[in-house]
Order: sequence, then structure tokens, then C-alpha cells
Amino acid sequence: MYSHSARTPWFKSIIIALMIFAMVFTATPRQSEGIILLIATFSAAAPLSIGTAFAIIAADIAIVCLLGGLGCPPNNSGTPGGTCVATYGNYCPGVDPRCSTDTVPGTISCDGSSCDVDSTLYPPITCPSLSNMCGQTNAGIQSCGGICSATAPPDSNCSGITLDDPGSLIITPELVRIGDEITINWDLKTNYPPNCNITGPMQPANVVSNTSNGTFSAGNTVFTFSGNPGAVPYDDSTGTMVIKVTGPHQYTVSCGGTTVQKEVQVLPVIFES
Repeated sequence: MYSHSARTPWFKSIIIALMIFAMVFTATPRQSEGIILLIATFSAAAPLSIGTAFAIIAADIAIVCLLGGLGCPPNNSGTPGGTCVATYGNYCPGVDPRCSTDTVPGTISCDGSSCDVDSTLYPPITCPSLSNMCGQTNAGIQSCGGICSATAPPDSNCSGITLDDPGSLIITPELVRIGDEITINWDLKTNYPPNCNITGPMQPANVVSNTSNGTFSAGNTVFTFSGNPGAVPYDDSTGTMVIKVTGPHQYTVSCGGTTVQKEVQVLPVIFES
């Protein structure tokens, strides 16, 4: 009598090789896949000697262990045993680091008790504040509910906005006799009214009416608007002043360096001889 070693059928060897290649070299094996590898190895090694079978099993386990599969020694944190749950790395809705009430994509943690979020993937969202009366804004960070942390710049920043000529200062009529009345109309545009003034003869005895609030100074030749904090656009942004003419005059509306001027011409007095 004589003995000979049983050989694994060639087709079974090819199938097992393809299974091991697909599981080991195309993705990190999971525990369930490690079990499949063991079953496949036992199947292939069944005709072989016990020592040879165990050697094959040990080699397969070493490969699976090296790539994070079944039977590995502790190599990460999480559970007391050091291995991760089967769902580790799968998608989960995590807490948005920018807003605790919103969610962003994350991955299941090693111990399966939390959702890990890479905060570097979700940088703060910048946003503009509401604008002031001349359209200026501040930059802020968007918080929960889409609310921007920035507040609008104060209206007092609005100065030097270009005035229209003649739209920002209209005097009617421009040719009068002494003692006649003229009507001065102004439009300060988006300039903050307290940053603006009107200059010219405006003695109280000659000011018939004035629709705006403000103060007279420099011998009643400068009128500075006070503004109305409760109204935007401000009530003083447009207005009218009626003045009795006492001679040729020049009136100027000025807002932080931008000005518009108009002159009032007086007809000569004609005496009959």
C-alpha cells in the first residue's frame, strides 16, 4: 500500500482565491467576511492534513487581521475590547458645529455611541447684515435659523453721498424783488440728515415756514438738521423752507463735503422821475 496527498480541485482553488482577493484587496474586511474566509479555507483544506489546514487558516486570519477584520488584537479605542462596532464609519446625521439645531453628514464612531463630524468640512458661513440708510453692511457669521450675527452700520456713517444738481436744492423763484418770498426745497438723498446743513441768510424774522427740525447757528446763516431717529428715511431728508428775501442771496446744501449751490437774484428797483 502507498499514500499520496489529496489535492484541492483546481476550480475550487480558483474560487477561493477570487473570494480572498475580493474581500482582502478591494475593501477592508468586516467580521462577517472574515467568517466567510474561514469557511472557505476549511472547505479548501478539508482533504489536506490537519496541520496544513491550520497553517492555511492562520495565514488567512493574519491577512484579515492586518487589514482590520476578524480576530485582531486591540488597535483602536471605543469599546473595552478595543474593536469597533460593525457599523463603524457608516453614514449618520451629526450635529452641525455651526448650529446645534441643524445636522450635517457624519460617520458612526468606533463605539457606535456617537456621530463623528469633521468640523473642517463645515467652516463658518459668512453673511451680510441688514443695511443702513445708504446701503452699507457689516459682515457676520450665520447662526441658527439663518440669522446673521452682524448688525447694520449706524446711519451716521452715511455722509458725503453725492447730491443731485439741481435735484438736491431747488429755489423758486430765483428772480425776485426785495420783500418777495422764495421757497427752498432740498433732498439730502441717503445722507444722514445731521451730517448735512443749509447755509445762507435765514434770520428768524424772515423765515416764514420750515418743515424740518434743526438748529440755527453762525448768526442764523447755518441750519443743521437734527434728524428723526424714529423714521427711515428720515423726515428731514426732504423738506421746504419759505424765506422773505432781503437782497441777493446764495444758499448751499452741504453733506460731508458734497455740495449744491443756488443763487437768488433780485430785480432792481425802478423809480419814476
